Amino acid sequence: MSEQEGAGLPAEEFADVMAGIDRAAPLLRAISGKGESGAASPQRALLCALKPYLSPTRCEAADYLLRLWQVGDFIKNMTREG
Repeated sequence: MSEQEGAGLPAEEFADVMAGIDRAAPLLRAISGKGESGAASPQRALLCALKPYLSPTRCEAADYLLRLWQVGDFIKNMTREG
């Protein structure tokens, strides 16, 4: 048996794994809060920058809004991919 045999996945399985990663990439960007460009929107960046200066109640509200944005992005990507 050569050094290459038995190491890694067969080409077909490797192609399937890579296709799955390609399909999951937009969803992972949505979950991470980053858009298609890979950068957070200016509104999200501003909200994150203001959080240290907000009262605890408003900071919680900002976190809630950021999570809603992430869920919205996730849903958009799911409907786009599906």
